[in-house]
Order: sequence, then C-alpha cells, then structure tokens
Amino acid sequence: MKILFVCPYLPHPKSGHATGVFLYGVLARIAPHHDITLLSFCDFHELSLAKDLNNLPLELIVVPRGRGAKQTLWWNFYLLAMRLFQHIRTILYWQPYEVSTFWHPRMASHVKRLTGQGKYDIVQFEMKQMGQYAGKVRSGKTVLHEHDVAFRPAYRRYAAAPASLLKMVRLIGWCRWSQYEKRIVNKFNHILCVSRQDAMLLEHFSGYNRISYLSRGVDLPPDDPTLQAKANQNILFVGTFSHQPNVDAALW
Repeated sequence: MKILFVCPYLPHPKSGHATGVFLYGVLARIAPHHDITLLSFCDFHELSLAKDLNNLPLELIVVPRGRGAKQTLWWNFYLLAMRLFQHIRTILYWQPYEVSTFWHPRMASHVKRLTGQGKYDIVQFEMKQMGQYAGKVRSGKTVLHEHDVAFRPAYRRYAAAPASLLKMVRLIGWCRWSQYEKRIVNKFNHILCVSRQDAMLLEHFSGYNRISYLSRGVDLPPDDPTLQAKANQNILFVGTFSHQPNVDAALW
C-alpha cells in the first residue's frame, strides 16, 4: 500500500519521548513491505537525528519547527510573533493552544501537494494536534492515531484546581479540548486509539463508532540493563515530563 504518515515529532529512538520510539518501530516494521512517505515536523534537536531515518526504505520530508528562546534577537522576535499568532488562532478557532502551536502553512501545503500528486491508500495523522490538517487531504482514506484522549486529563486538571482564576482557565481549556476532539474525529474515516478504555470513552463522548484500538509495543534490547541494588521504598517513573498527564500521574 501507499501510505503517508504525518507526525508532530520526528520518529526516532532518541527522540526523548515514547511516541517517537514507538513510531520508529512501526515504520521500521512496515516500510520494507509498503510505499511509505513520512512528513514530520522537526525541531533543531531532531534535525541531527533525521539522517538516521535514511536507513529505512521510506521518503522523508521534514518541516522545521523552532522551539525555545535563543541568544539571537531576530529569533526571539520571530518566536514572539509566532506565539502571538498561535494565541490568536486559539481564540478565533476555539481550539486548544497545544493544537495552535502545531499549525504551519508549510505543513498544510505539503499535505495538500503530496495527496494531490500521489494517490495514497492511507493518510495517517499521528496525535490529535495533527488532526487539523485533515481538510487538506486530496486522496486516500484518513486515519487519526489518538495517542491519548486529551479531554479527560484536561477535565482532571480543571477538577483538581482550587477555586480561583486558575480553575477558570482550566475550565476553558477543558471546554476547548472537548469541542476540538468531538469535532475532529468526524473528519476521519477511522480513529485508532492505544487502549480499549480510550476507544470506548471517545466513542461514547463523540458518538463516532469507527474507532478501534491497538496496544503499543516496542522492541526490547537484546540484553537486560544492569541495575545496582537500591534502598527500599524507591520508585522509578519513566516518562517525559513535558507531557502534563505524565506529571499528574507521577504526583498521583
């Protein structure tokens, strides 16, 4: 099959988060058997990893996406302008800020061009932030891979907030995620979740029934890591803490 993957982060074992590790494993497994094009955002750190994907039989197209302040005045001015633009999109389109930060006209242009020039069988968008590009697809069945259902942790953060301005801000965030996810799933031919619970919750909430789930799996290293004995009562929590639900889970 001819498949286009559209990703918010570069799939790579050294990406620093589980999604990158998992997606790299998926691509490594299926690329030898299908015609794969990978269209991905790529920040400065990930650009150095992109060359490793040349080892896989696929076509890679990257859209640079800068993050974080730097020492150059021009870059910081550009970053400030982009953040202002993203906040305006959040208000105008009533969508989560985390979604607006992943809007880029070059990404939209690539999706439209690739699916217009080539007849894809499947166009798979990884993570809900990329679902906003579904309307740019010109060929192929569309799939949204929901790596987590965002309106549930958004509600938990709202419910746990003290009665203050913070609670109002989190209420607005929860409402935005709820409306966005309910609206976005109907733009796809199929939704893929990573757990039965997420699939059931999303179907019940949205009324959309073309939802299935596929548990994550990764290749284990050939040798077990050598661990030195530690004192009792210690816990190791493995996860990226730039993802707020991981912080919530660790604190809980």
